Amino acid sequence: DGRGAQRVAATLLAPQITLRRASRSDARRLHDWRNAPSIRAVSHNAAEIPYAEHEHWLEGVLASASRHLLIGELAGEPVGVVRFDERDDAAEVSIYLAPMRTGRGEGPALLLAAEAWLQRERPAVPMLRAQVQAGNTASHLLFERCGYEQFSTQYVKRIRS
Repeated sequence: DGRGAQRVAATLLAPQITLRRASRSDARRLHDWRNAPSIRAVSHNAAEIPYAEHEHWLEGVLASASRHLLIGELAGEPVGVVRFDERDDAAEVSIYLAPMRTGRGEGPALLLAAEAWLQRERPAVPMLRAQVQAGNTASHLLFERCGYEQFSTQYVKRIRS
């Protein structure tokens, strides 16, 4: 696509994001981030999530061998979240930056660091998938910049309100 040099430069100059597994102590922060209007606007489920429901979800994710919830940090400060859900022959990736970190160009570094983590920790996973809402331009660009190919398009028509 003619953007190889740009990708190499972006990788070399990317912020050095480290990853750690999420824990129960992250529950409040993750809940606050997930319920931020900017995150909800681009989520598959845009509804605000009650804390008790979030805690239940988090317990399930932390207990699962096929789901991996990671917190990205830059200089000790959390910058975002990546989740991998292993299914069949692939892992679905879900990513978002902390609301106060958007617009800083940290998305690609977070995603690439998470991919490297997955390759180290789960080397049998051969492929990644991501589902992005149609209007989520930032995520579409993120996945394109990180080498993902758009595979298909889903159409929806509401016939009853």
